[in-house]
Amino acid sequence: MSVLVEVLSEGQHCMPCVYMEKLVFEALSSVPGIDIKVIYTKDPSGAKRFRELSKAMKKVAPVPSIFINGKLVYDSTPSAEELRAIVREYLKEEIE
Repeated sequence: MSVLVEVLSEGQHCMPCVYMEKLVFEALSSVPGIDIKVIYTKDPSGAKRFRELSKAMKKVAPVPSIFINGKLVYDSTPSAEELRAIVREYLKEEIE
């Protein structure tokens, strides 16, 4: 099993989005059991996933944001340490 980390992003013109994407990849790319996906809300497939996440939340999902296993975890960029800590908790849940 793996933990799915999704970053909602508008794309390269959105500097907070770019910064969040970069942080997620730098903090988590070497962690085993993590699947990282960037969801570009302006692409058709990204727009579909954005709608799915928004529907599940019963409100519009914030952009940029980080979802872990379909749950909104951050709507602003966390520190790398904070992100790794929460991901470790999700990995523990997967094992148990």
